[in-house]
Amino acid sequence: MCVARSREEFERMPVAQAGAVWTFTCHPESASRARQVLRAYLLVWGGEQYGDDGELVLGELFANAVGHARSAAGDGRIRLHLDLSARGLLIEVSDADGQRHPVPCRRHELADGGRGLAIVAALARWGWRPAGPGSGKTVWALLPAPLPGPAGAAR
Repeated sequence: MCVARSREEFERMPVAQAGAVWTFTCHPESASRARQVLRAYLLVWGGEQYGDDGELVLGELFANAVGHARSAAGDGRIRLHLDLSARGLLIEVSDADGQRHPVPCRRHELADGGRGLAIVAALARWGWRPAGPGSGKTVWALLPAPLPGPAGAAR
């Protein structure tokens, strides 16, 4: 697992391009580490404008992956891929559970959970795909690049 505690430490990591991959253990605390990686990645690559929305989207996708990776056969690892491009910020989270696919659902307004993908959909385009034969699934979200306009314009 790669975790940077500073910009300098992140810059020394083996990140040869704007697309980078990290692997985390299937543990709830790993979500916090993944958000740290996202913030450092955005700082290095000049994508700070995606920070808050990116953390929220990553947190939702990662929480789902933790639940699925625990119940699936496999090594219990979660893979995070980040790619900042002219299209926006792509966040991909992969887990070993190829049986359960992400499906947004309508929950009662007083329900404790079940709103994560609705939050993701409000902020990004998203979808999923098989990660490979017998290797689980990848859920992705693309936070679109801001539209050009006057400084301080609402999105």
